[in-house]
Amino acid sequence: MFNSKIDKFLEFDNKISDLKTKKTEYLKVIQGLDEQISNTTDERLNYGIKHYLDKQKRQELLETAAKYGYSPEKLSQLQKYVEEWNQDVITNDVLDSFRMIEQFVYENQETYKGNIMYKFSKFLSNEGRNSNEN
Repeated sequence: MFNSKIDKFLEFDNKISDLKTKKTEYLKVIQGLDEQISNTTDERLNYGIKHYLDKQKRQELLETAAKYGYSPEKLSQLQKYVEEWNQDVITNDVLDSFRMIEQFVYENQETYKGNIMYKFSKFLSNEGRNSNEN
């Protein structure tokens, strides 16, 4: 009778030990996932910084958004990033703001301006050439 109680304690101890081992394994998996999330977030940030690297593109985007009635307060907050564009000051939130503005401009532009043929003809015209020379 005494032996069966000891065996039961041993059984619980073994079960606890197994659960702790599983927990450690899962924590390693979670740590690996956290690292992947962090790396992907950094890659996203780097991609976004490159995507909006052109200062003129950022400025024109904000100006066009203002013409279409985007929030002046939000545009004012983002204006400082036209000049300062580097990894020290840009966050994914800033990138998301520029993406939202870009989407807003796209949705509010005249439909013909989104057409590839319009963009191509603008590029071939003097207007397109002059803007590329600057």
